[in-house]
This record gives sequence, structure tokens and C-alpha cells, in this order.
Amino acid sequence: MLKYGIFGNPVASSKSPEIYNQFCELNNIDAFYNRFSTSNNNELIYLANELNLDGFNITAPLKSKLKGLNVAIPSNIYNTSVKFEDSYQLYNTDKAYLSKILTSKLPKNKRILIIGAGDTGKMAAGLLHSFNLNFDVVCRNPDSKFQEYLFLSKKIIDIENLNKVIYRYDIIINTLKHSQQYLNTSFLLENQIVIDSIYQEPFFDKITCKENYHSGLEWLIEQAKYSIAYYFPEYLDSLQNFLPDLSQEFSKSNIILIGYMGAGKTSIAKELSYKLNMNFIDTDELIENVEGQLIADIFEQFGEETFRRTEYSVLNKLKNVENTVISLGGASIFHRDIFKILKLNSTVIWIYTDISSIMQRVNFSNRPLYKNPEEFLALFETRKDDYFRGSDLVISNNVDINVAINKIYNELLIKR
Repeated sequence: MLKYGIFGNPVASSKSPEIYNQFCELNNIDAFYNRFSTSNNNELIYLANELNLDGFNITAPLKSKLKGLNVAIPSNIYNTSVKFEDSYQLYNTDKAYLSKILTSKLPKNKRILIIGAGDTGKMAAGLLHSFNLNFDVVCRNPDSKFQEYLFLSKKIIDIENLNKVIYRYDIIINTLKHSQQYLNTSFLLENQIVIDSIYQEPFFDKITCKENYHSGLEWLIEQAKYSIAYYFPEYLDSLQNFLPDLSQEFSKSNIILIGYMGAGKTSIAKELSYKLNMNFIDTDELIENVEGQLIADIFEQFGEETFRRTEYSVLNKLKNVENTVISLGGASIFHRDIFKILKLNSTVIWIYTDISSIMQRVNFSNRPLYKNPEEFLALFETRKDDYFRGSDLVISNNVDINVAINKIYNELLIKR
């Protein structure tokens, strides 16, 4: 299986996996695209290498922070990485999409405004500069941040003045979330062309004429198609008419934590349920309550087959639970029919912990599947792809469990 994903924070609400996975399913490509929550450059590199990713996308706040990756093509701001042999090639598909739009819209006498000075705003500024086009930038704290704009833009404007100046421009490139708080929401941009990079809770679609508005969803899909062309160049013909369905909005009541034994699922689930005011279930504890024995004793007296039957029965009873954080046993996902049903109403999070950390924290006397280090490692490697494909979000838990808990909490708080 080929493995891809998007790194960023927050990232739980990203629609990118829907685009890539729909394309792979349509073309029978054995690949899966997941979400990785991190704002840490070192963690990104660690996970990309540890899971041997074939490629990945980068969103805020990482587009200009990535360092230390073995790269074949250096860049300053990028959002797409493709692995070739032992190195990664980096691209900016946001730039490719925006370049295509601008070349069709931009006579040189047009007045252009960029809203926002983050990584996407910087990319837009560099692109306009390469076209020898003048532009202004609206941003927060213009006197203290993003001094590189002083060399590229004609003028830097404090965002508090956005409402006063926006009418002066013919083309507006919005890269800032919640820019509506600086605008009079009752007016209409009748003649301006708006190119919006924001697809979650957009605003400019409400004040721009439809024929002049390029939505953030359009931006997301088109830049993703450029990335797909890098990932799967042999499928270019299929890509031309590909239009993913992103209309479905899923409201899921439960949270399921999956991962290898010793990953920290139960500890994280307990604390997470408290912080989110949700119920808590640990399937291993339920099995022990049903059988009146420890799991290790069940294995010893009756064997793994008996344990798996009880496990299946316990999982089957969870199909209708609501508002619950569920910690699944390490092999529960292999009851595929039940797991598929549980996923329908659950956000599934893979708690990834590397094998060396697991070996340090686990009491193997209570782990019936542990026979020797070699087999333990082999089982760990065998399950990686199933955890990857079975989850909606990947969280690393190698150092401080509180960091992992807070990361999940913040991701889900924003998603909900």
C-alpha cells in the first residue's frame, strides 16, 4: 500500500483525504491518504520517515518551516512532497493553481491586493513579483512583521483599514481566515475578482458576484489535482475530468483510539473523555468484566480464539453508543465488519508510538501476545498499514502523553 498524508495543525477538518482517497478508489490504486496533526518540523520528518510515506502535503503552520528533510529540490515555501528513492522532491501546487488563474485574469494595469501575510500570502507575493506586477498587502502588525514585503509590494496596509481600501482594487487574493471581522458585511464587491484560499467558513462568496469569485474549495481541489499528478503521473488522463464530491458533512458522536499495545490508548482516552465531557469505554476492560478474568488468563486457559470471540461480542454491543471515547484493543480493527460500522459514527485516531518507546513502558507479563522481541516487532510492523488505513487522524505519542492529549483535544474542539 502506498501511503500519503497531510501535515498541519489543526488538520482534523481537512478535506484533502476525501479528494485523494476518492481518486485512488476511482482508479483502483492501492493507496491511502491520512491526516497528521503536528506543528513541529522534527515530528513531521520523524513520522514521514518512520511510516515510510510515499508523499505528503503540508499546511499551516509548516509550509515554510520544514528543515532537515533529505530533499532533492530545495524551496522556501512548499506544500507537496514526493518521495523518489531516498530523497523527497518538493513542490508548491498552490503556486501552480494561482499562476494558472492569474495568467488568465491579469492585464498589467490591474490593481491587486493580497489579504494576509502568512505562507500562502508570501507565496502569492512572490508569484506576483515574478510576473512584474505591482500589488499591495493587507496584514496585521505591518510595522513589525513580514519585512520582505517591503521589497516586493508597493504598499503594506494595516488590516484595520481593509474596509476603507478594498474598493480600490480590481483583484483580491484572500489568504486570511476570518477576514470578515475587518469588513462591512453589508456591501457587495460588484466588479472585483476575488481569489479565495479559505474553504472552511468562507466569507467572500457572500459579497462577491458569482462569476467573479474563485472559491477556496476550487483552490483546494485544483491544487490537489496538481499534487495527484506528481503522486500518480500515470493517471493523468483520469485526472482531467476528476471532480471529487466534498458535499457531505459528517457529524460523528464518538471517538475511537486505535494502535499497538502499549501505545497509551487507555490513558489518553480516559483523560480525553474527561476534558470533552464524554463517556469512556475500554474494550479490554469490558472483556475482562464479561469473562471475570484478566485477558492474560483468558489467553492462557482458553486460547486466543476464545478471546477473539468475546472481543467480537463486546464490539458488537458498541454499535449504538453515543458521545463516547472508546479505547480499542490492539487487534480489534481486524473484526472488520464491526469496525466498519463503528467508524460510521466515530472519528478514529491512530495513537502512534514507536517500538522502542513501547518496549520501555509495557509490562510484558500482562501481554499474552508477547513471546520475544523479534516477534513483537514483526507484529508491530505488520499492523502499521491497517492502523494507517483504518484511521482518520494520526497522533504521535512518544514523549509526553499530555502533549498528545492536548493535541487531540484541540483538534476535535475545532472540528466540533
